[in-house]
Amino acid sequence: MMMTVVMAMKTIVRNHSFRHQGSHFAAAPDKGGMAPRPVLQPGDYVLTRSWGKSRCKAYDAPPLDGRYITTIDQGTMLGPISSVLSTPFGVTVCVRDYWITVWRANNGATFADKVPDSTMLAYRRRGWQDQ
Repeated sequence: MMMTVVMAMKTIVRNHSFRHQGSHFAAAPDKGGMAPRPVLQPGDYVLTRSWGKSRCKAYDAPPLDGRYITTIDQGTMLGPISSVLSTPFGVTVCVRDYWITVWRANNGATFADKVPDSTMLAYRRRGWQDQ
């Protein structure tokens, strides 16, 4: 499994409005509430986003054991996910050898959203391939 950081498609991903009606990409918390815990599976892709001033970060191991490696730009598509670690503290996914925190339980912060299968299928029909 390889980490897919879509440089050529990044412009298309950033310009595509994922906040259309019925989209789960608009999963911001309600007033006083938290964003729901994401349901991710191996093989899924995620699209990074910011949460206030916080950004999506990559680590070399799962949370609490891992060292910070880098901050991932907003609008970067990552995948396919090789494993998902869901703990009481949050949800972290492994893409290649990088562990990315996608949701934190303490404040409901969401740093990456699942890319719908229909969107991935549409990209593949246009000739997009994993890198």
